[in-house]
Amino acid sequence: MTDNPSDETPELADNPLQKQPARGRGPGRPFQPGQSGNPAGRPPGSKNRFTAAFHEVIGEQFENLLRVALEQALAGDLRAVKLLLSHMPQEREQMELELPPIASMKDIVAANEAVFAAIGKGQLSPEAAKVISELFTLQMRAIEGFDFERRVAALEAKYAEAEAFKSGRKP
Repeated sequence: MTDNPSDETPELADNPLQKQPARGRGPGRPFQPGQSGNPAGRPPGSKNRFTAAFHEVIGEQFENLLRVALEQALAGDLRAVKLLLSHMPQEREQMELELPPIASMKDIVAANEAVFAAIGKGQLSPEAAKVISELFTLQMRAIEGFDFERRVAALEAKYAEAEAFKSGRKP
């Protein structure tokens, strides 16, 4: 026997049709969560040598390659058009939107109304509104969690009060 519990063979169930006890971590999961098979491996964020060499070579000729792709796209090459459009940088929509402070569910309703009004006036695109509504959803979940904690604490206080009252009445 060794000191490592995963080296020990677990006893099998009496009936072979019953589920047998698991051995160690099992196939496909050899390491504990947060533990690597090579702790001294590649540092996070380091670049692959091929990627670095590719960027060095292409970086010098990027403008020429872009010009050729544009010429091919203008000549009717649909693959070149697709390539250019798929890699076109997207500018983020910048605008000021007056929103109320959000501290309750009622405030989220008011903020949503402001977003819908901005869409109606053409000040905000539906795509940008979707991103903003996702932020509202995160805020809503935070408010729900805070409210839940507050209610549980109140219930626990009432329960402790009732227990104290019960124990005070009994001799």
